[in-house]
Amino acid sequence: MKLDCSIQEKIDLEIRMREGIWKLLSLSTQKDQVLHAVKNLMVCNARIMAYTSELQKLEEQIANQTGRWLVT
Repeated sequence: MKLDCSIQEKIDLEIRMREGIWKLLSLSTQKDQVLHAVKNLMVCNARIMAYTSELQKLEEQIANQTGRWLVT
């Protein structure tokens, strides 16, 4: 069975976004810039955690259907 690639693609996108936010955060000089960057970083991390959980549930479903665990 094939894993849902769109979930992995979403995780990859969020990781790239998180890296960009970190760069912006390191260059931020004003309080508002820092606050927006930190907020965006927190949202990004929450999405990564949610997508990772979704991917793990999907892997468990596939493993239960096939009777074995998939290596990712």
